[in-house]
Amino acid sequence: MTPYQRLEKIAELEERTVNQIVELSGRHPSIVSAIRTGKKSLSQDLADAIELKWKYRSEWILSGQGDMKETEYQSNGVVKPVNLRPIRIAQSFDLVPILKTPLYARAGFGYTAYLNRPPEEQEWESIPFDRLYPGIPPEDHTIVTINGDSMEPRLEAGWEMLAYKTANNEFPRIGKIVMLDYKDELIIKTLVEINIQKRTITVQSYNNKETREIPMDEIRRVFHVYDHWKAFL
Repeated sequence: MTPYQRLEKIAELEERTVNQIVELSGRHPSIVSAIRTGKKSLSQDLADAIELKWKYRSEWILSGQGDMKETEYQSNGVVKPVNLRPIRIAQSFDLVPILKTPLYARAGFGYTAYLNRPPEEQEWESIPFDRLYPGIPPEDHTIVTINGDSMEPRLEAGWEMLAYKTANNEFPRIGKIVMLDYKDELIIKTLVEINIQKRTITVQSYNNKETREIPMDEIRRVFHVYDHWKAFL
């Protein structure tokens, strides 16, 4: 069994794809095809990242030797871990790959088609670990480019912003900037009202204060736009 076949085994057990196993381990999924074809070897760094996330031992991933997973045994009524070794924890200066949402994918069916592409055909950019929103995994983040002037001067066209997908389509606090997946379009506005009784939200442009009421049930995804990544490109 090759290292890639062991990745396939992990993916099968976790009911994921190999790309998802790698991406959710904080590494760029484009490396998968190179490992599958033998152009690149599976690195110790990737094996360590998978061990940290999924608890499959890096020694087994790389060589097939030893137990597949961390195991426990009973001794005098006490459960003790075996086959454990120190794993490097991500530091603030570590880089993590983040999916970019380019302008051509911001509206219409282009957005849906873009998200359905394999990872190696999407755009990615690595950012420092400490730029992630606290407690939110890398795979829930995206880098989005501002277009149009509705949010000027708060946000200007050409700026790249960091956003993360909220859990269960929850909304951030009033006054925060949101990106909404609404009617096959990603719109970026300021959240100004949440009406639980009507099940609607109201968002507002920054420059002309124009408001728009949107039914919650018609919003597919909610993102909180929380930080500048880069200014003008």
